[in-house]
Amino acid sequence: MNEYSIQQLQHVEKELHDKAQQHLKLNQEYRQQVNEYINSNPCSTSNPAIITKKKRTTSSSSTSSSSSSSKPDDQTNSST
Repeated sequence: MNEYSIQQLQHVEKELHDKAQQHLKLNQEYRQQVNEYINSNPCSTSNPAIITKKKRTTSSSSTSSSSSSSKPDDQTNSST
C-alpha cells in the first residue's frame, strides 16, 4: 500500500514537472516573440506611452472641466 502511494506521488510529480516545463517553454517562446515584435516595430513601443499621456491629459482635462463651472457666468453674461 505504501509503495503504491509513493509510485502515485512520483507519477504525479513527473506530470507536474512535465507541465511546468511545457509552460516554461511556452513563456520563453512568447517572450521571444514579444521581443522580436518590439525590436522590429520601435514606433509601436512609444504608442502606449502616448496613449498613457492622453489618458493623463484626459484626467487633467476632467479637472479643468470641473473648473468650467464658470460657464454659467458666461451664460449669464450672454443673456444680459
